[in-house]
Amino acid sequence: MKPLTGSVEPNGRIGYANGQALQSLGYGAQAIGRVSLDELLVRVPDSATADVGVGQAHRSDGTTFPVDFAISTFESQGALASIAVLTDITARIEANNLRDTFIGILSHELRTPVTAIYGGSQVLLARGERIDPEMTRELVSDIAAEAERLHRLIENLLVLARVERGEDLVGGEPVLLQRVLPLIVERERTLWLGIEISVTVPSGLPTVRGHDGYVAQVIRNLLSNAVKYGGPDAHVQIVAEGAEDGVTIRVLDDGPGFDPAAGDQLFDLYYRAPGSALRAPGAGIGLFVCQRIVSALGGTIWARQRPAGGAEFGFRLPIYEADDDEPRVASGASTAEPGEMAAAV
Repeated sequence: MKPLTGSVEPNGRIGYANGQALQSLGYGAQAIGRVSLDELLVRVPDSATADVGVGQAHRSDGTTFPVDFAISTFESQGALASIAVLTDITARIEANNLRDTFIGILSHELRTPVTAIYGGSQVLLARGERIDPEMTRELVSDIAAEAERLHRLIENLLVLARVERGEDLVGGEPVLLQRVLPLIVERERTLWLGIEISVTVPSGLPTVRGHDGYVAQVIRNLLSNAVKYGGPDAHVQIVAEGAEDGVTIRVLDDGPGFDPAAGDQLFDLYYRAPGSALRAPGAGIGLFVCQRIVSALGGTIWARQRPAGGAEFGFRLPIYEADDDEPRVASGASTAEPGEMAAAV
């Protein structure tokens, strides 16, 4: 954003303001002349009398935004006048907050699986021959589960890093979901022992526009989310359905669901629903990554409550057309309910 620049008359009122200042502060060219610099700029205590510092700029509607400011005073026609330059630092502060949040979450989410893997492996190395076989199997199972959790976190962080750098996620390849889905579910069943996971894939599903790796990552993230929040006795259903505008994948659980008021926030980066940290670990990255991947592939993604309890997280990918370079389905996340399912659940 361009700096907000203005001249300050000897009486302290604004004499001139550039277009960016008028737009950002919400004043017209004449109206701003009736306002003083002290009304527009409130310095933080440490910068109360400084010519350079940090403060809050006040808009005409009473709202504020943080700014860096620099004021240069000079003599004009025997009186002191000034030039004030304000720079909106909202984006910088938000970026710093996101960075601090990321570092805090990452340190916790990495430490937990690494500690479990390290601790379990040390026990096996030191006492492996003397440990009961059943305990050995439990330790190996825990190590495998935490290694998978770490692998999934790293996968999501790699996508997040590409998004943050503004890079495009690749897509546009033909994907056969009837081949991809069963393989993913079979592997996930070995990781979530005791959890019932069923899959319904009708024959003859059309080929979708996507990317095998990224589509698999979305399904794994949504399935992991359903299992974690569904609880130890969860029953998770994955249902695929073909239609003229694409193929829909729904991940259905019978857990506690979510607050409908939070539906629009579920795909936000680092968002965790109130109380969710007590039910399941997580960094608030997985659903955000799902939304970005599905959007990049030209699809839509949504979340909604199930009438009988639990939650549905689903996404739709467009039909693959060899001669079509553009996705046929508008991208973005939505809480809108898609068409009725034809497949039995």
